Amino acid sequence: MTTGHATTVATVLLNLVALLDAAERDLAEETVMFYGIGSIGLGALRLMLGVLPHPAELRLCDPFRGESYFAQLEATLRREHDFRGIIRAVTATENRGADFYDASVIIGATNVENVLEVARLAPE
Repeated sequence: MTTGHATTVATVLLNLVALLDAAERDLAEETVMFYGIGSIGLGALRLMLGVLPHPAELRLCDPFRGESYFAQLEATLRREHDFRGIIRAVTATENRGADFYDASVIIGATNVENVLEVARLAPE
């Protein structure tokens, strides 16, 4: 019996790699926003840091998580994955602002609808 989470997490990463490759972009130069840090989002984040080059910056947002959660998560990512880049928690009230839309890669792992305004995304 399985939840299928591991398959979903692996699929998120395979899609990320394929998209970056098709766009001829290097993950190490990207600002990656994770919206949703539940089982899928956290799994994808940890797998990305475990098997891919680390991005220049991580932005993390989950409307159901608080400041202390993100402080603990940052410490864990630095300790367990040796992440040395910038980590910024974006609060749910900020998620519609520049810190959300200025990210060069956005990974959505949420069941919250209408989070992303496509018209505000950068063209490249």
